[in-house]
Formats: sequence, structure tokens, C-alpha cells
Amino acid sequence: LMTVHEFGEAATSSLLSYEEVAQVFLHLTVVPRLPVPYPTGLRCNGCSRHVVKRFATLSDKRCNNRESKVDRQILVSGFGIFGFAPRAGELLSSVDSSAALDWQTEVEIELFTVKMSNRSQNSEDLSATETVVIQGTMNDVKPVVASFRKPVPVLPDVSYTARMKFLDEAVIQTYSGAKGIEVATVPLPFDEKINFHFESSSRDSYSSRHPSNCCYNDVPHCEGQLPEIHFFIQWPEGTH
Repeated sequence: LMTVHEFGEAATSSLLSYEEVAQVFLHLTVVPRLPVPYPTGLRCNGCSRHVVKRFATLSDKRCNNRESKVDRQILVSGFGIFGFAPRAGELLSSVDSSAALDWQTEVEIELFTVKMSNRSQNSEDLSATETVVIQGTMNDVKPVVASFRKPVPVLPDVSYTARMKFLDEAVIQTYSGAKGIEVATVPLPFDEKINFHFESSSRDSYSSRHPSNCCYNDVPHCEGQLPEIHFFIQWPEGTH
């Protein structure tokens, strides 16, 4: 089962006839789904791929880490950040879009459970860390994705914090988002959906885990504002 965007790429490749394009497009977009004479099972070993986005517009202001909760189990594959800005403090309106310079840097991404006093003693704490290289083009605000080698399972109704730390010694400045939403609903296959709840991170909880962490000490090497979470949904065998 592919997304509409993925199907659009296939539809423009001349692999399908106009009639086949119309059949598949209607199957992907009409509710309830119309039948098609093709297999409609999930790819990727029963997983479907999705992205949740938190911001509607760009801003030149920063924000702290955010905690998030979901109402069903997911597999987090990575985080997206907006592209690199020319330099700290420069207004978006003054950026010269013709200056296209490639950049590459090493980052550390982390996803961990927020310690809560009312959590069950049997609850297992999650801590997943990965060091990866990301790259892009200067002035391009399109989010760049840093991925875990293996998707990280996230349980429903448990608070998690995500962060990205830049390991380069140079001062890092990325574009930031504005009008962040508190609740995001992502449509899923089979007419289902998932809800993400975002809230400000607990400084005490985070500091106890990372006492010298840059996100709370104004050191410009840590990105707490992650505008995208990339994730998979694992579907039970036989789902169709």
C-alpha cells in the first residue's frame, strides 16, 4: 500500500495506462475505498510509513524540547529538522536564495522516556541514541531527516522526549517553526488515525538525565525543536 505521493511518482513513469491510473487513484482517495483488480496488501513486512508535522510556518525564534505522547504504538524511524540558515540572527526575508552551498554535519539523535512519579514500577524506560550524518543545501528550508538504524518502538500514552545534538564544533543555526500545534492527527490506512500530543518538556526531568545538556544551557549545538517525527505503524497479519 503506497501513499498518494508515491503513487504520483509511479503514475508519471508510464508504467500504468490512464485507466489503471484512475483506478488506483480512486482507490487511494475515495472513502470507503473502491475495489481494484490489484493486490492492496501492505508492503515493508506489514508496516505503513508516516510523518507527523508540528509547524505551519517558519520563524526566527527558538523553542525548547517538547514531550510527546501517542494513542497507539508506533515505531519511530527518525526526526526531521528544518534546513540550515546562513547565520544566527539573520532574518528570513534577507536570505539570498541564489546562494546554494552544500553542507554536511554529524548529529546525535536521542529518544527517551520522561520519568514520571505516577508511572508504574513495572514500566520500562526507553533510551535510544544514534550518531548519523545529515546533509543538505544552505537556505533550503525543506526538513532534513536523521534516522535510527533500527526503528524505535514507542508505547501508547507514555511521555517521550526527542532531541538532536550537533557534534560539529561550529555554531549551528537552523530555521525554526512557528504556530506549533498541541495535538496532531495523522490519517492511517484502513480509515484509521493516530493522535500525537505535544507539550513543553520538564526541565527537571531532562536535567536530571543530562545535567550538562546544551538544550538548557544556551549552547548552540543542540536542536530541541524537531518539526517532524517519522514513524511506522505495524499492522497485524491479515489486515487489509
